[in-house]
Amino acid sequence: MKSWNRIAVSCLIGGGCTLLAASAFGDVAYTTLAADGSFVGGGAVLGSGSDSEGAAFSFVPTITGDLSSIQVAIDWRVGYATRDFHLSLMANNPGGGPLTSAVLLQPQTVTSTGLFGLAPYNNATLFTYSGPELTLSAGTTYWLAATVDTGTSVVWCQSLVSIPAMKEYFSFNGGATYSSAGAAQTAAFQVNVTPAPEPTTMTLFGAALLGVCAVARRRQARG
Repeated sequence: MKSWNRIAVSCLIGGGCTLLAASAFGDVAYTTLAADGSFVGGGAVLGSGSDSEGAAFSFVPTITGDLSSIQVAIDWRVGYATRDFHLSLMANNPGGGPLTSAVLLQPQTVTSTGLFGLAPYNNATLFTYSGPELTLSAGTTYWLAATVDTGTSVVWCQSLVSIPAMKEYFSFNGGATYSSAGAAQTAAFQVNVTPAPEPTTMTLFGAALLGVCAVARRRQARG
């Protein structure tokens, strides 16, 4: 029985690992990156070394799931203090812009892996989320924001495609408040989620597991 149980567990775990490897960052809920991950090597400048600035861009997920990672094309401007920026997620303010009183993902310090002005432009910085479950709902507007501390400066690069529905708000006080930037650029980023299993999938999984256990019990009884 023990050997059969080990085989069953190995198969189930192996199958799960295969699925994870096929989608290492999670399923794409929203993206403005090209199919090969590329983007434009220029965009919104955040910070100039003497101030703490930020930008927030709206997005609407196409699928519901738990946040797993974010890929964002934010490049460090060489010569400034650090490569770090702070990434956060906020709910939508019905009156316009991000709702700063409803921060879904508190600012996370991320180190940029890109250098402004240095090709190739397909190396978006990856942030992997590992906090409490954070579910994003399809069809709901959210805001992805990035801010920098005084002494550093980065560029949030643009997408190769224009998305008129995307809105941009800017902050001059480190994200405490935001105001409309007017004509929005299309920021380059991708939000990945882990979709909730469909009921049918869970039912089939449970049935398969029960079947394997039943076979194991019968073999033990015969032995």
